[in-house]
Amino acid sequence: MLKLGYKYHTKQSMWLVSQRVTIGSHGDCDFVIKDPSILPEHVDLIVKDNRVTLVELTQRGTTWVNDVPVVSSCQLNVGDTIRLGHVELLLSDPKHIQPPIELPKKAVSGWFLKVVDRSLPEKTYPVNDTLLIGRAIDCDIKINSPYLSRRHAELCLLEDVLFIKDLSSINGTFVNDEPVAEQRLKSGDRIRLDQLEFMIIGPPDNQHNTLRRSQIKIEHNHKMQACGANEVISQEGNYQEKRLGQPQSIPVVKIDHRLKKSEVKNNRASGWSIVTVIIVGGILGYWFFNLVKPFVVRFLHS
Repeated sequence: MLKLGYKYHTKQSMWLVSQRVTIGSHGDCDFVIKDPSILPEHVDLIVKDNRVTLVELTQRGTTWVNDVPVVSSCQLNVGDTIRLGHVELLLSDPKHIQPPIELPKKAVSGWFLKVVDRSLPEKTYPVNDTLLIGRAIDCDIKINSPYLSRRHAELCLLEDVLFIKDLSSINGTFVNDEPVAEQRLKSGDRIRLDQLEFMIIGPPDNQHNTLRRSQIKIEHNHKMQACGANEVISQEGNYQEKRLGQPQSIPVVKIDHRLKKSEVKNNRASGWSIVTVIIVGGILGYWFFNLVKPFVVRFLHS
């Protein structure tokens, strides 16, 4: 007898006893898968004489068998991988011993979600791809809280950048006490889902990193500073040599000598000015006297 179950875990499986098994997200299906990528009735499995035929019901190209898309129907063999949307199933026969399936290894990203709420067990979850948080059984972090939505929020890592997305929750998703629909996260951010608190631990942003100078530039700067200091020292040394090589009284004597010459020139100029004024005044006085002399004589004789 054949068995159908999830490929990477055994949280749900079933024996193919019935001749027809319907797989979908609707509650009336024989094999129920609660995932947004699964339609209410996705595929049918027709079982006859230990042979299984898969019939595609969506006609949307969302069904693959061993990574080959199924257009309408195909024959299944033991060990085949059936992918419906984002969910992978495995058809197996317990009578045959099969080698264990190795889980795909995910690279360590350096991002973690730490529980800091006292009402929850203290634990740290690595974030390497996506991390679904809610009350549903298929969530990566399942929390039994009546105020938490079935699928409350999702952490998503894209090219080493971490985002959080609120999945239309009732009581909201908050980053640093601010309500968000979708938000980029950084190390140290406080996440709150309703009243449950978490903290993000991760690598720091590049904009906060201090760039390290190259050794070549440092040596060049040191050489330039050393050359400038030597130049100043040499200039000071030359100035001191000049001062030591000449007597200090000579500049002072020259300055005093020049000052005395300028004083003599100024005195001579002022003397010539006085003499000129006296001569001009005398000439003008003599001319004025001869001009008024006849009038004075006539006045005296009358």
